[in-house]
Amino acid sequence: PNGVAWPNPYSSQLQSLNERRHNNRQSLPFDKLMMIVGETDTINPPEGAMQVRDALRNCYTMDDGSNDGNRIDDAIRTVHHDGGHSLPVHNPDVLSQMTDFILDT
Repeated sequence: PNGVAWPNPYSSQLQSLNERRHNNRQSLPFDKLMMIVGETDTINPPEGAMQVRDALRNCYTMDDGSNDGNRIDDAIRTVHHDGGHSLPVHNPDVLSQMTDFILDT
């Protein structure tokens, strides 16, 4: 999906993910996910992106059942940049992180 703003129509469903945190974790439904967050984004504000990321991070575990935060952070990678909503294609640091993430298999 494109965009990670907090989806207001689905707030209760996303908030319920945090309730799974202590009792009913599930395996990640994806191998890896990269969220690219613009610190000055006014379309998908960074606060909403972090809420979505945290909801995913809190309710899932790795396929082996572990709750290893470092491994989950590797699977759900967040890249911040100082721009807005557009993908920062002229930012070599972000492009490098994106390339590394894609090639890391």
